[in-house]
Amino acid sequence: MITNLHEETSEDDVLDALEYQGAKVTNLHLNLDKQTGYCIGYALAELETLEDCQKVLSGNGNQLEIMGNKINIDFAFTKLPEKKTGYGSSRFGRNHGHVGHTSGHYDRSRSPVRS
Repeated sequence: MITNLHEETSEDDVLDALEYQGAKVTNLHLNLDKQTGYCIGYALAELETLEDCQKVLSGNGNQLEIMGNKINIDFAFTKLPEKKTGYGSSRFGRNHGHVGHTSGHYDRSRSPVRS
């Protein structure tokens, strides 16, 4: 997570700053104000490896300036999400999380056909 960004900061500005530290950015989301289109002060960056994150944090990452603002960089998530296996709990009933008529059967019995 990168905070204290200037309102006119672009994605390229953030990418350049992170790549300058030797990090490979795989995904970047610069949050913009819907009305003005300006940056609202923070961005989320996904780096290729944990080593890339450590390069940025241990290097001059927290001494970097973008457009005159000293930026703050820190982990947004400190542990990996849990790996989900199977269909999870039985709370979804027999359709295992599928919605509607996707698995070849209906969730309820059908009404009789009227003539």
